Amino acid sequence: MFPKNLKINEKKDVVWNKKKLNNALTSAIVQGKTLKELADSFQHVTDMNRNSAIRNARTAMTGAQNGGRQKTFNDAASMGIELQKEWITAGDARVRDSHAALDGVTVGNEETFPNGLRFPADPNGSPSEVYNCRCTMQAYMPKYNQKRTENTVESYREWLEEKEASVDNMGMAKNFSSGSLKVKGYKLKGFDNVYVQHYSKDTIETVNMIEKFKKNIPLLKEVDNVVILRNSSFVAAYDHGDNSLYVNSKLSDAKYIKQEVNNGYYAAKNAEETLKHEMYHKQHWDKIFSLSVSSGKDSDIIKQELENDLRKYVKEQQVYERKYIQKNISKNAQKAFNRNENLNELIADVMVLDDKKAIDDIRLIELVKEVIT
Repeated sequence: MFPKNLKINEKKDVVWNKKKLNNALTSAIVQGKTLKELADSFQHVTDMNRNSAIRNARTAMTGAQNGGRQKTFNDAASMGIELQKEWITAGDARVRDSHAALDGVTVGNEETFPNGLRFPADPNGSPSEVYNCRCTMQAYMPKYNQKRTENTVESYREWLEEKEASVDNMGMAKNFSSGSLKVKGYKLKGFDNVYVQHYSKDTIETVNMIEKFKKNIPLLKEVDNVVILRNSSFVAAYDHGDNSLYVNSKLSDAKYIKQEVNNGYYAAKNAEETLKHEMYHKQHWDKIFSLSVSSGKDSDIIKQELENDLRKYVKEQQVYERKYIQKNISKNAQKAFNRNENLNELIADVMVLDDKKAIDDIRLIELVKEVIT
């Protein structure tokens, strides 16, 4: 099947593949790509199946992240900062026994952990200890941290059982996907449509806050799913595709809201106004879908037709004042409009501002209400 003169240099081939895989990994880290995207890149380099690509991507990403932490710890130590390193597992039943026994174990910065690794997913370690590892590590400073007792597999299992028992009020898991966001949420008992990633004080306070706001924001009752996220880059987002509201679990944290929202970038200044903003997105899309059904036209066409007068008015104002949107509405709305003249953020922000009588452009308000009501 091979040409007679074909010569295979296995050593050279391995070096080439390693170089390509390392390039893909470096590119993924620099560009902030997801694990799925890195796995896609790995599959382009070698002929591995999807499951292998995911596991290899996870192992490579874990090793690169923890290798970076090790470099940071070394730099700190060179400046005279006294520190050790502490092994932290993923905290679930999938953790292998040898890593479960290391949870909370600390060693000197220059030392290896009892399993022979310098850090989780250390590429120089034994494959049985490295492959598919999801663990991490953190700096432990003897002068400031309280020493945890060394772990064992038995104590780790006891801790895990105790942790799982503390969240027994969560039901079956459900997968959610919105754009690049892919999460698994657990149904919170006592609520018809609330799903949470984890059970914490922040989560429960945020769920209770949303329930309280339903009185002033009736559309919250019409959302199919409310998904409370543990660590998201945004405060809240509405996905019209599956009629779901995604909310950061820290929504109820006033300090977090002040830092993330009340900074002059958004029209919303607090948690309630943030949720109003998202529900104005829902109201906007509800009208688009309703007109699409009644007319038989595609929703994209309906959206364009519905927003024509508003878009024309905004562009006319920009002729006289280039930063018209930013000055009168928000930087958030301006940034969105700069991308393909998208009016979604402008519409929601104008409605929020109108609710609190914080906008004077009567014609703009009239045009926005024609689009949304």
